[in-house]
Amino acid sequence: MNAQDPGPGTSIATASTYRVCADGRVSESWSDRFAGMSITTTDEVTTLIGILQDQSELMGVLNTLHLLRLTVTSVERIDAEGAER
Repeated sequence: MNAQDPGPGTSIATASTYRVCADGRVSESWSDRFAGMSITTTDEVTTLIGILQDQSELMGVLNTLHLLRLTVTSVERIDAEGAER
């Protein structure tokens, strides 16, 4: 597998549900800035969960967290659109 081939059953152009965790606090009112992802904050950790259309949208979310000077602690692809939920 290489950077061009993300692996079987995986596509960088497929909508998927992601969970992104970052140290710090983000207001729920910022959901629009994070592609409509739901935002929850507990114990100074913010969790964003939602469907992102492709990896460029994911990069937009990560870049926004970076601009806010928050440390991303995890990024998890939960499922691909259309997969069993």
